[in-house]
Amino acid sequence: MIWNERKTVIYKVEQLPFEEEKMLLISPELIRLIIPGYKNPVDIGSWCYSKRRIKVENKNSESRINLVDESSFRSKRKDFLFRYLGYLRSHVKTGKSLYSLKTSFAQFKRFVDWCDDNYVEGLDSKDDFVVAVGLFTEYLIDLVRKSEVNVNTSAALQLVVMTAGRYMYSDQYGDLFRGVRRISRSLNAVNFTEVPSEENVKSALMIYSEIFNQLTDFVIGFQEFPKKIYIFDSYFWFFPSQLPFAGPSNVYEKTHGETKYKAYDYINGEVRSLESALNLFKYKSAAVLAIDRAKKRLDMANENKYDHHRLLAASMAYQAFIMLFSANTGMSLSQIRGLEWSDDYTIDNDRQGFKTIKYRAGGREVEFFIESGFINFFKKALRLRDYLLKSCNLDFFDFLFFKVFDQKVYNVGMDFCTDFNSRLERCFGYANKVNTRMWRAHKSDWLLRNSDVITTSMILQNTPRTVLKHYSEGSEVKYKEEMGGFFGGLRERLIISKNSNSTSTAVGRCIGGGEPVSESNALNKLDCRLAVSCFWCKNYRVHADSEDYIKLLSFRYVLTQSKSLSKNLDHFNKVVPPILDKIDSILMEVESLGRFSKENISELKKSVNDEEQLSDYWMYKIKIMDELEIGI
Repeated sequence: MIWNERKTVIYKVEQLPFEEEKMLLISPELIRLIIPGYKNPVDIGSWCYSKRRIKVENKNSESRINLVDESSFRSKRKDFLFRYLGYLRSHVKTGKSLYSLKTSFAQFKRFVDWCDDNYVEGLDSKDDFVVAVGLFTEYLIDLVRKSEVNVNTSAALQLVVMTAGRYMYSDQYGDLFRGVRRISRSLNAVNFTEVPSEENVKSALMIYSEIFNQLTDFVIGFQEFPKKIYIFDSYFWFFPSQLPFAGPSNVYEKTHGETKYKAYDYINGEVRSLESALNLFKYKSAAVLAIDRAKKRLDMANENKYDHHRLLAASMAYQAFIMLFSANTGMSLSQIRGLEWSDDYTIDNDRQGFKTIKYRAGGREVEFFIESGFINFFKKALRLRDYLLKSCNLDFFDFLFFKVFDQKVYNVGMDFCTDFNSRLERCFGYANKVNTRMWRAHKSDWLLRNSDVITTSMILQNTPRTVLKHYSEGSEVKYKEEMGGFFGGLRERLIISKNSNSTSTAVGRCIGGGEPVSESNALNKLDCRLAVSCFWCKNYRVHADSEDYIKLLSFRYVLTQSKSLSKNLDHFNKVVPPILDKIDSILMEVESLGRFSKENISELKKSVNDEEQLSDYWMYKIKIMDELEIGI
């Protein structure tokens, strides 16, 4: 097999040479396509060859030129490629996000690669494409059965391929894939996003804010090195060195065994004097040289507004703002990285507590919501953004957020959160990893608790169904707080003091005296002649004493002994367990007050369950059962 390199032609998706929906190019196999999210143009033309490989030995560099085996060229695939390029162009023309294009393309590429390995004719014609989709579907179903792929992932892959196929082959009525089994999504397979705990939320927001404010002020205010940065109760010195941040908490660990950092004093924030440095270097000449270099680097950095280390600080500050922006807006990373921008924007006060940022970008109206208190952060970040663009000799960039590397601007990558969280851990030892998806879940959780689903979906720019499907589980801490509040309320409502006005009943107390009032639909009709009705009546109460405790234990005992009174065992198992659960929950509430010791509780239960020392009312009932010989 001989691998060859081809000459290629680079296009943007929106610049593909179409006329009246027909492509003018004769050789689509030469096309490399610029797709946002890929560093280099994608070699889509190489799809006309069934055997191809990446030019460089880097399996992650799929956006680079592919080498091809020219003997594997399939001329019939040219028509397929024309059609698929038309589909990509329609994706952009209909106003869909350019970033969603990358996801769609990457998923469809999996199908193309599968065809090369399993059904090489699959891209040759319309009929072959349908057959290939059917076989690919069976392959995906098999992966699901083996638990190698989530069923929702398989459903998404099938949908991407079918959607493209319907467009490419003008299937207006959905007839093309009628013979192909559909892979249905499963709600049970949805990965619900973990909502970060309140403690993690507070600490993350604090460090984001501290980094953003301090480093932004340092950069925009052209402050001098070294800069003292405060993080929580610790401090770190920022030097223009290969070890930019260090302080008392981590300086020894970072500099141990390294002489190249010894000239910097990360405790006092200064370049060491020769006297203090002598014992850190093996030779005096090495100490003198290191100190001289450190002073020169400090002077150079303080004279240059766009010094490399200032740009690093600006980049970290802007990353911190992106995380703050995610926490504030609840936008997903794909929404954030695809947010086009125009400096001609307005801030409207449309809704209480929220500001709407409105502008035109990319030929369309754009708006998003931020909380009113976030405005100053936002305006400050725009100044930082201008600084970063000017450092790259740019006045404008299409997107609100970006990253700068080697004085070039790139789109924010999908690995942004991983990169930033790793950066925080390396620099400051901060290991709390909250990503944008978790911030979205937290925002949704907060909105759902403080507004409604419609408002939540509007702020998150999502559908109500998606909000409830992915982001409504709530945090564990909040769950415990809410359940604690619920049971606290139950206890306050249920248990009364002996001084309260109430009437004794067979299972506790009644504060009513008139008609019973239902607190739920558990029983359709309440009847004061039936002890069980008390548990679903708003007038029901208990004293936290042994008298009412024994009443409840006694009724529970009688219920468990009354199977023979039921129509049948199924009826007993359907009716009695909910009542027993209700009694147990009330007993637990009484016990939780701590007025009985464990020994007292054990003795009371033993006296009732083992010795049948029931309360007077239930003792009378059990005797009747014995006399009628209906006990068990």
